Amino acid sequence: MTAGGADTRSRARCALWLIAVLAACTRPALVPDEPRSVSGERLAPYQSLGECVNLRTGDRLDWLYSSSQSVKFDISYREGAATLAPVVRESSLGDSGVFIAALSTRFCLSWEAGPAGAIIDYRLRLKPAPPG
Repeated sequence: MTAGGADTRSRARCALWLIAVLAACTRPALVPDEPRSVSGERLAPYQSLGECVNLRTGDRLDWLYSSSQSVKFDISYREGAATLAPVVRESSLGDSGVFIAALSTRFCLSWEAGPAGAIIDYRLRLKPAPPG
């Protein structure tokens, strides 16, 4: 593998992350304690879907998804020029969890379809950190 190939892949991943972030900006912000459910979101082959949320330290984000075909899923955030992903599922038909923010920043959940495309259902719920 050449350094140029790795650099090209890195730029492509950053571009995909930016596309997911921009797409997520078209959705209204998550309201604390009001679940967001999306059903039947169609992804074309290799298409990405993103949903972003601003979290404060200690906020909890409950997440659940299922997919008709294997997808790559992650929860990521930007730190300078780097994209860091504390949650990654490389090939998954579904998963769930509770993500607790270790820092205050904008986190993005993203799903990327493979060659067959996919139909995604997901549910998110923001639970603010307890006061104090």
